[in-house]
Amino acid sequence: MKHFAKNRFKTRIFHWLFKFANAIAQLPDRMTPAPFRLIQMGSAYWQSRVLYLVTELDIATHLHSGPRTIKDLASSLQVHEDHLRRTLRFMAAFGIFEFTDIDTVRNNEVSAFLDRNHKNNVRSMILMHQSTPMYEAWWKGISEGIRQGEPAFALRHGEQLFDYMAHHSDFNRLFSEAMTSVEALTGDHFARDFDWSGFQHIIDIGGSNGSKSATILHIHPTLTATVCDLPEVIDEASQNPPWAEQKSIASRISFVQGNVFGELPPSGPCDVYFLSAVLHGFSDNECVTILKNIRNRSGREDPWVVIMEMVVDDPINRTMAAFDLQMLVCTHGRERTLMQWHQIFTQSGFELIETVATSSLATLLLIRGQV
Repeated sequence: MKHFAKNRFKTRIFHWLFKFANAIAQLPDRMTPAPFRLIQMGSAYWQSRVLYLVTELDIATHLHSGPRTIKDLASSLQVHEDHLRRTLRFMAAFGIFEFTDIDTVRNNEVSAFLDRNHKNNVRSMILMHQSTPMYEAWWKGISEGIRQGEPAFALRHGEQLFDYMAHHSDFNRLFSEAMTSVEALTGDHFARDFDWSGFQHIIDIGGSNGSKSATILHIHPTLTATVCDLPEVIDEASQNPPWAEQKSIASRISFVQGNVFGELPPSGPCDVYFLSAVLHGFSDNECVTILKNIRNRSGREDPWVVIMEMVVDDPINRTMAAFDLQMLVCTHGRERTLMQWHQIFTQSGFELIETVATSSLATLLLIRGQV
């Protein structure tokens, strides 16, 4: 059988370096006395709230053209000069922004990613994580969530995250922008380290504005794609997709309304369904229901599906644990081990054909319906 993994040596090097970096990152913790370590962790929200503040004020964008004095910057931002100086000193102490002298500040290689002019800026992600809906889930709902075994977001807001987003357009837009910024950072490894040329057409379920499909089509010029998402997402995405001016791509992508629990496009023998960071937001039972629905709606007993998620191989890894806790607070989902994915596939009538690592945190799981 054809193998879909590409660039295997490069992906092994990436994952070895990632594990090494994770081990190095834990060294300061082991060297810090336990009481001080606990105090540091207990006050870590100081950093996140100040980071939110400087992002909301858009300070990095104001520094886009070069260094500025605190007085000049405070005047532009209409904030208190001394408060601004002390706030930015706090940020600089953590390696964000840089003082060229006692009263002049500039962007550095870290704060540059808060500049809205930077093509890979993460402003939306910072603003989304610290937004009122998320803030209330983490600060006011998490205690009740651990007692009841329910998502803190739903307990705080009276409905699940995705239902909440459906009628809170501002938060939904911010959430979508945040996810797009993450895509920019992860690069195109999911398109290069997997041999998509084994298919002719991609059905991108939950594909939002189609940016991932566009990336795949850019690298594989013979493919076409259909982006399937909720009506409110498709209505906005289809009007002004980020790749609209790339005619060679725009002519090969179409949009259609759908729902992972309802209507989905059927598939042909050379089609593949693609779910990128979708299933980690759902419980195991919901994942089984979604995959069964894909199989039923496909019109085939053996549809192909590619699932892109983080696969947990080390539960103590900080990045994996952090993403998993975000799922715990906001959804019924989780970041899963390969064994847990196996169980879901078996229950939904699919077989794992190949596990394809990429030079990023994402893993591609190729599955096919069992006849």
